[in-house]
Amino acid sequence: MTFVPVIPEAYSHVLAEFESLDQLLTALRLDSSRLKCTSIAVSRKWLALGSTGGGLNLIQKDGWKQRLFLSHREGAISQIACCSHDDDYVAVATSQGVVVVWELNQERRGKPERIHVSSEHKGRKVTALCWDTAVLRVFIGDHVGKVSAIKLNSLKQAKAAAAFVMFPVQTITTVDSCVVQLDYLDGRLLVSSLTRCFLCDTEREKFWKIGNKERDGEYGACFFPGKFAGGQQPLIYCAHPGSRMWEVNFDGEVLSTHQFKKLLALPPLPVITARPHSHLLSWGYCQLILLLIKLPADFTTKEKMTDICKSYGFWPGYLTLCLELERRREAFTNIVYLNDISLMEGDNGWIPETLEEWKLLLHLLQNKSTRPIPQESLNASLSDGPAPINVENVALLLAKAMGPDRA
Repeated sequence: MTFVPVIPEAYSHVLAEFESLDQLLTALRLDSSRLKCTSIAVSRKWLALGSTGGGLNLIQKDGWKQRLFLSHREGAISQIACCSHDDDYVAVATSQGVVVVWELNQERRGKPERIHVSSEHKGRKVTALCWDTAVLRVFIGDHVGKVSAIKLNSLKQAKAAAAFVMFPVQTITTVDSCVVQLDYLDGRLLVSSLTRCFLCDTEREKFWKIGNKERDGEYGACFFPGKFAGGQQPLIYCAHPGSRMWEVNFDGEVLSTHQFKKLLALPPLPVITARPHSHLLSWGYCQLILLLIKLPADFTTKEKMTDICKSYGFWPGYLTLCLELERRREAFTNIVYLNDISLMEGDNGWIPETLEEWKLLLHLLQNKSTRPIPQESLNASLSDGPAPINVENVALLLAKAMGPDRA
């Protein structure tokens, strides 16, 4: 009997994969088995992957196809930081402790250029990188606790011929142990070491220790700017042993301690996704929800219901609504990802009605076959699951629907 994970009704939230991530998984595969991924970073535009061979792979998130490859002779890539306010800049640290800042020149369609190389931390292990949120400045932390900054002044907006003016490296501080994580927001630099967190006002050169209790281990800290947009100050969160986390105000005062031990002890739930067989997940009140979906409603309401079903991974309702709204191309695309030929069989099956729909189905299968083998389905084993949607099964279905000669 096929094993299907059941979502307990007591759970109020699940993780949902809004679209298939097969293209992302393909992009994450490095071309050579000799290379290993050593670091990763993301921006609004790029997914950046560093490798043991000193290569930096930049993959554009829009379509996951356009790539840039930046090589480094200074060793394997150990850290990457993408500039949050300008996607044209990225900083990397190598295993030799050298930090390289690149301008990608995407707007001018030129070749990427090294605009600064810093040897301030050479011979040490760079353990953290982060960008200033307003200007072109990179903060660097290493394994002995030294924190420095590289500042660059771009004249790109002024369209000047001389692109950059270099500023000397500035030593910000030296903390008591290895720098675990750096974060920056609105004039404040947050430094997390092996023993405690420090808050630095980089303009006034003031420093605070956060809290009184020390710790021992690689625990990070970051700003949470969510409340900043509403006129309130952002918060700071500092990880501590025992699954605890401090909530800290922007002045470095500890407001409360959050305990996550009980939450982390709960067993993980499957991700609701368009991956193979994810439509077999059991939903509480499934039949009732389907009856409600089939009730008369205006077009706009039905469209909203369709998007809700897709975002939550309720595939029975989603496919039902796609049929009602004539969103057939969209439905066939997701049926191929769900990989269950039974969805196309029987009285309620999704049988292509035109020659163009059969061509679309075969085209989707062709694209699917060129991708890497997907992760194991939500079933206990692939052999126990339903019959897959492949060329052979679609050919049999086509023969049944149109007759062998016409098929």
